[in-house]
Amino acid sequence: MDERSAKAFDFAADVSKQLITLATGIIAFTVTFNKDLLNTTPSSVNHTSVKFIVGAWGLYLLSIFCGLVSLFGLTGELQPHSKKLDDDADGMDTSPNLSNPFVKWGTICQLALFGFATLVVLAFGIYAIS
Repeated sequence: MDERSAKAFDFAADVSKQLITLATGIIAFTVTFNKDLLNTTPSSVNHTSVKFIVGAWGLYLLSIFCGLVSLFGLTGELQPHSKKLDDDADGMDTSPNLSNPFVKWGTICQLALFGFATLVVLAFGIYAIS
């Protein structure tokens, strides 16, 4: 694999890891401070606010899962191919690339779910202060 392809794999893995870390941190922060964020006692909980934050947690968890799928796809692409595949007579290129469906769709889903979850957290914040 050439240096440019190796860098592309590194950057793709770093983006997935960063989004997994951010999603985990946001979940941890909101779980830790949910009583302060909801600004209510258990008897007067606003159920709409709870639905917003629980929905955001679910979306972040799905984003984390998709990020892991993407990282596993990257790992699968980088594993050494067998000698038989490298000597394939039909001339197929067996070098690793980022167009593996697990990498491609895992990353697209991770980014979309993370963005949507962030919008839901913002909606929760706006709803909570109004």
